[in-house]
Amino acid sequence: MISTSILKTKNLKRQSGFTIAEVLVSIAIFAVVASVAVAVFTRVLRSQRAVVALLNVSDNASIAIEQMLREMRFGNSFSALFPSSATEISFQNQDGKSVIYRYTGDDISQGVLERSDDGGLNFFPFTARNVVVKKARFTLVQSGNDPARITMTMIITSKVSKDVAGAERLQSQVAQILP
Repeated sequence: MISTSILKTKNLKRQSGFTIAEVLVSIAIFAVVASVAVAVFTRVLRSQRAVVALLNVSDNASIAIEQMLREMRFGNSFSALFPSSATEISFQNQDGKSVIYRYTGDDISQGVLERSDDGGLNFFPFTARNVVVKKARFTLVQSGNDPARITMTMIITSKVSKDVAGAERLQSQVAQILP
């Protein structure tokens, strides 16, 4: 009788628990699933950061364009070197100051949008540091006694997401208000 109960106890010990091979396979499957989940989470987090950065850049650039166009609306004596596609526009604002807006980059390198209100002696960046201006153009249409029309076009992106797919094109137009 004693020998039968010992055999049953030995059988129970053999049947309970996992073998080392089963544990290793389980750990390997868990490691693969965890690494895939971490990779997906990292990509989603990176994409979310790029979208937030681009939204911030868009807001900043929209405010900058609105300020420029508001100043141009009440300006006079507009001039641009190449009126159909200039990187610089100058005019006299309603306070009588000679204002110049210019883009310092070219089609290959990224530049900065700058402003001068002393006739071009001193220029200061007009957009925030996180804004990367890929291209900026001013189109001036002026004929006779008609009010000047200025179209501002910018391609911007963020320092976080510099890829072309993340670039945003902004365009706005203003007509001069004659006194």
